Amino acid sequence: MIRRTPQETEAACVGQTDLFFRDDPESVQEAKAICAKCPMRGPCLDRGLTEAYGTWGGKTWKERTALSDLLARIESIQ
Repeated sequence: MIRRTPQETEAACVGQTDLFFRDDPESVQEAKAICAKCPMRGPCLDRGLTEAYGTWGGKTWKERTALSDLLARIESIQ
C-alpha cells in the first residue's frame, strides 16, 4: 500500500493537477481559484517555493520567486 501525505489526499486539486502546469492566463486563474479554497494551500506553497514550474499554493513561479526573494531579505536583516 502506498502512503500518501495529507497534501496528496486532501488537496482541492486532487485529480486535476495538469491544470496547475499550464501557462495560459485562463488556466492559471482557474488554478488559483481552486487554491484559494484549498485546506492544503500553505503546505503546498511551502513545497512550491523550490519548484520551477506550475501553480503551487495559489502562486505562479514568478510570484513564488518574488516571495522567496522577500523572505530572504527579511531573514538577512534579522
